[in-house]
Amino acid sequence: MSQEKLLTYAQNSDVAAEIAARFSLFLGVTVVVAACLISLV
Repeated sequence: MSQEKLLTYAQNSDVAAEIAARFSLFLGVTVVVAACLISLV
C-alpha cells in the first residue's frame, strides 16, 4: 500500500469516526428525551 493511499484511508476513517460520534450523541439525546416523555405519560 502506498503512502498516499494510507493517508486517504486515515482521513476517511477520521470522517467515519466523527459521523459515528455525532450519530451516537444524537441517539443518546433521543433516548433521554424519549425516556422523559414516557415518564411524564
